Amino acid sequence: MKLLRKLKPFDRKSGHLNVVIDTPKGCRNKYAFDFELNAYKLKTVLPHGVVFPFDFGSIPGTIAADGDPVDILVLMDEPAFVGCLVEARVLGVIEADQTEDGKTERDDRSSDCCRRGVAYACLLEIIGEARLDLNSRDRAFLCLLQRSTK
Repeated sequence: MKLLRKLKPFDRKSGHLNVVIDTPKGCRNKYAFDFELNAYKLKTVLPHGVVFPFDFGSIPGTIAADGDPVDILVLMDEPAFVGCLVEARVLGVIEADQTEDGKTERDDRSSDCCRRGVAYACLLEIIGEARLDLNSRDRAFLCLLQRSTK
């Protein structure tokens, strides 16, 4: 997908972050873009009863420590679709460690709010002042990090 390679992380005019959705809210399947295949690929499936509580995506034009684009969570009213471009505002970062094959590495995720959403619009007003408690997502992320395969 050329979008993930060519699009800049931020829109110069608005200053908003560009996000490409990998896995929609409410989904048990975790998708990731495979640059060699040039397609989205099923990466893992969360256990029964566990779903992604928010849209999960990537910031185009970035490379994280794991070699993939930087991961991001997007708070929105309704789920987006895989490959959807969303403009967002940064709320904070979820600090996480991921262990695979006995090796632990940082795997932080940015937490953002869709700029066109209604349900989380109040968060945009307090972006610079509040530190949000994001523990409602812990169950899905811990499960994903424990089951992660790269």
